[in-house]
Amino acid sequence: MKKIALTIDVETDWGGRAPIRAPNKGIEQALPKFLKLLTDNGIRATFFICSNLLPKYKRILQSIPRNGHEVASHAHSHQNMSSFSVKQFRQEAQKSAAALRRSLRCPVKGFRAPQFSIRNEFFPVLHELGFSYDSSLASGFFPGRYQNISLRKAPFLIYRGLTEIPVSRVPYTVFPLGLTWLNALISPKFILKSLKSLGSPVILYFHPFDLVQGKGEYPSLTKNIWYHYREKSIWQTLEKMILFFKKEGYSFVTMQDLICQEHTTGLWPAVIDKQNIIFPCR
Repeated sequence: MKKIALTIDVETDWGGRAPIRAPNKGIEQALPKFLKLLTDNGIRATFFICSNLLPKYKRILQSIPRNGHEVASHAHSHQNMSSFSVKQFRQEAQKSAAALRRSLRCPVKGFRAPQFSIRNEFFPVLHELGFSYDSSLASGFFPGRYQNISLRKAPFLIYRGLTEIPVSRVPYTVFPLGLTWLNALISPKFILKSLKSLGSPVILYFHPFDLVQGKGEYPSLTKNIWYHYREKSIWQTLEKMILFFKKEGYSFVTMQDLICQEHTTGLWPAVIDKQNIIFPCR
C-alpha cells in the first residue's frame, strides 16, 4: 500500500522568530483545530516539536501524543544549526529529546533540524543519542537553505542504524512538498493531478502558523482581506490534499510507523563511504 506521512514542525510563529512570550496563533489556535481535523479523518501524523515551547504550551502539546500522534524533536530552540559545533548540536538534540520524553511521556525517535540546517558530522551524534531517523534533508532548492535537487526520493540509511527520510518535492518544480507551496500551486488541476507521480512514501511538511492569518495586525483593509482569504484557502488546500491522497489509496502513517514497516522489507538502499557516513545515491 502507498504511504504518506504528514509532518508538522511545531515552533513559534513566523519560522520561530516570534518570541514565546508573545501570542502564537499557530500553536494556540491552528494546532487544536488541526488535531481535530486529523481525528475526524482517522489520521495519525508526526509532530517535530521545539522543546523550549514546553513551559508555556505543555497542555496543548500533551494533546499530541494523547491523540495517538508521534512526537519527534525539532531541537530545543529554533536556531539555524549550520554553524553549530558538534558539541553545540549534541547539547541541543539531547536537551530537546530529554525534555520531550519527560514532559510528554512518550518516545522520541525522530529529529528534524530547524530550517533543514543539518551537516554530515551531526548524523553520528543523532545515532549515538538513540534517534532512529532524521528528516532534515528536503528535496528541492531554496536559496540559503538547501540545494538538494538530486536528492533521492526514497528513504535511505545515512549513518549505521540512522535512516534519513527526505521531505518530498512538488512534482515538476524545485519546491519541497510543503503546504504553503501546494497552496500557491494547487489551483490549476494539473498540479493536483501531478501529485500522482510522487510514488511512495510521500513526506509532506508544514507549520501550525501556515494555517493562520498573516504576520501582525495590519491597518490596511486590503491586506486584512487578503490574509483572511489566504487562511481560508490554505485550510481548503489541506482538506483537498487529504481527500486526494485518500482517493489515490494512500495510507496515512507516522514517520516511526514508516520506519518499522519499511525496515522489514529490506528495500531501502544505502551507499556507505569510508567514514561510515551514508549518502543518498545521486
